[in-house]
Amino acid sequence: MAHASSNKAKGSAVIRWGMKRLKRFHLYNAFFAGSLLMLIALASWWAVFIKHSITFQHEYRKDEVIRSAELVAMRLGHRSQEPQVGLWQADTRLEIRPHTPDNPIDGWSLPLRPFWNGYVVSVTQAEQQALADKFRRQQLMWYGEGSFFFLLLGISVLMLYRLMIAEVRAVREANRSMDLVTHELKTPLAGIRALLQSLSLGRVPEQSLTQVVGLGINEIDRLEHLVENLLVRNRLQSSTYVKHMEPIKLREAVSRILDHRQSLYASKQSEILEDGAEWLVEADGEGLRVVLENLLDNARKYGDAQSPTRVELRDAGAMVDLCVHDQGWGIAPETLQDIFEPYFRETRTDRRVRHGSGLGLSIAREMARRMGGDLKAQSHGPGKGSTFLFSLKKVVG
Repeated sequence: MAHASSNKAKGSAVIRWGMKRLKRFHLYNAFFAGSLLMLIALASWWAVFIKHSITFQHEYRKDEVIRSAELVAMRLGHRSQEPQVGLWQADTRLEIRPHTPDNPIDGWSLPLRPFWNGYVVSVTQAEQQALADKFRRQQLMWYGEGSFFFLLLGISVLMLYRLMIAEVRAVREANRSMDLVTHELKTPLAGIRALLQSLSLGRVPEQSLTQVVGLGINEIDRLEHLVENLLVRNRLQSSTYVKHMEPIKLREAVSRILDHRQSLYASKQSEILEDGAEWLVEADGEGLRVVLENLLDNARKYGDAQSPTRVELRDAGAMVDLCVHDQGWGIAPETLQDIFEPYFRETRTDRRVRHGSGLGLSIAREMARRMGGDLKAQSHGPGKGSTFLFSLKKVVG
C-alpha cells in the first residue's frame, strides 16, 4: 500500500511539473502574441500617419499657391489699367492670360473681377507639374520605405519567434538531458557500490571473483562511455570542437579499435572485421573512433548475443563505406531516420528496456558529417537485423 501511495505521489508530481512547463510555454506564446500585435498596431499607425502627412503637405502647398493667385486677382481686378499678359513678376508661379473658350477657368485659375473679367490669374503648368511630381515622389518614397519597414519588421518578428522557440527547446532539452544522465549514472554507480560492498565484506566466492570484477569493469566502462558521449556532444554544439583531418589507413584503424574492445569485452561480445582491401581515407582519428565505438555499442545492445557483429569495408566510388552488420532487433522502416534524433528510443513492448543515453547515433551521424562523410541505417524490418553505413572520403593521389 505504501509503495502504491509513493507511485501515486510521484505521478502527481510529474503531472504538476508538466502542467507548469505547459503554462510557461503558453505564457511565452501569449507574451509574443501581445508584442506582435503591439508592433503591428504601431506600424499601421506609422503608415497611416505618414500617408496623411504627405497628402496634407501636398494640399497645403496647393492651397498656398492658389491663395497667392486669389490675392493677385483681387489686386489686379480693381485696377483701372488693363493687366499685362504673361508671368506675374512678383510671383513666377503665376501667369496672367486672357479668358477664352480655349482657356477655360479651372481649379487653378481665378478671374480678375470686377473690371477685367476677360482675364484670369492662373498657376503655371510648370508649377502644377512640379507639385504633382513632388507628391508622386513622396508617395513612392512612402511605398518603398513602408514595404522595407514591414519586411524588416516581419524578419525581426520571425527571428525573435525562432529565438524564443529555440530557447524553450534548449531549456527543455537541458532538463531532459539532466534527467536522463542522472538516471543513467545512478544505475551503474549503484552496481559498482554493491560490488565493492560485497568484496569488502568477503561475500564473493573465490571462484566468482574474476566474474564480479569483470562486471564492475563493465559498469565503469559504461559510465566512461556515457561521459564521453556527453563531452563529445557538448563540443559538437559549441565552438570548441576542432577536427584534425589526416590520411588514415581505415582497415588498420578499425582493427586496432576492435582489438581494444575485445580486450574489454572478451566474454561478452564478438566483433569480426571481414577480409578485404586496405583503403586510405580522409578522417579525424578521434572522430573515427567515436563513430565506430557508438555503432558497435549500439550493435552490442540491440544485436543478437549469439551472432557476431560483422564490420565490413566497401568501395563506394569516391567514398569508402564502413558497414556494421548485426542480427538483432532490426529497425522499422518508418523509424530509419528517427533513430538519429537525440534521445529517441523505439517503443518495443516485446523487449526489455535497454540502458543508454539515446545520444550515441545522433553523435555518430553529426561526427561523420563533420568529417565530410555520412551515416545511414538500413534494415529489412523488426527482427531482421540492421546495417549502419559510415561513409568516408578516399584520399586521392
